[in-house]
Amino acid sequence: MENRFTNFNKAKEEVKESDYKTEVVIEEEKKKTYSFTLLPSERQMLKELANQSSIRVSDSQFLGSIIREKYSQLKQEQDESASMKVWLFGNTFLRCFLM
Repeated sequence: MENRFTNFNKAKEEVKESDYKTEVVIEEEKKKTYSFTLLPSERQMLKELANQSSIRVSDSQFLGSIIREKYSQLKQEQDESASMKVWLFGNTFLRCFLM
């Protein structure tokens, strides 16, 4: 005779594991997806900017490209600022050392 209780527990564990994996995938998808709510005036400005572009893209693609561009500029400015601080620190250190 088969023990149904053991099979039930095994099935319950499998369901729990599969739910967990599903939740992880959903969380990963949430991290990759962003939702924007634009005001009508912002949508109009975005359309005007898109009209100036030679490449035809959707609003979300164009908005995404603007965000990526601004993010890249910010990162580049931060990197330049950090290297300038290192240079200033090194220069100040040399002056103190030479005095």
